[in-house]
Amino acid sequence: MFYNYLTTILRHLRKRRGTSLINIAGLAVGLASSMLILLYARHELSFDRFHERADRIFRLTRSYDYPSGYNHHFARVPDTWVNELPQAFPEVEKLLRLQEFRT
Repeated sequence: MFYNYLTTILRHLRKRRGTSLINIAGLAVGLASSMLILLYARHELSFDRFHERADRIFRLTRSYDYPSGYNHHFARVPDTWVNELPQAFPEVEKLLRLQEFRT
């Protein structure tokens, strides 16, 4: 039964070489792009996982909606949040704010 399927596939590939080449190339590009997307997502989700209590680490972001409809996310938060966040949320044990310096 398997031999019959294999011979049918080979006959089809030989008979329609152009279409088969396009289909195989599309399959290869699709698999390669899927693997790259999965590797990228795995890399992005792997940050801070070496800590003992990694499930308790959070990153605050801020988003800004421009009038043109463009939405931009910032990894920076206002200075006032550093003082107000522990008061508003007693669950916050420690807070760290990083500053980016440009030269």
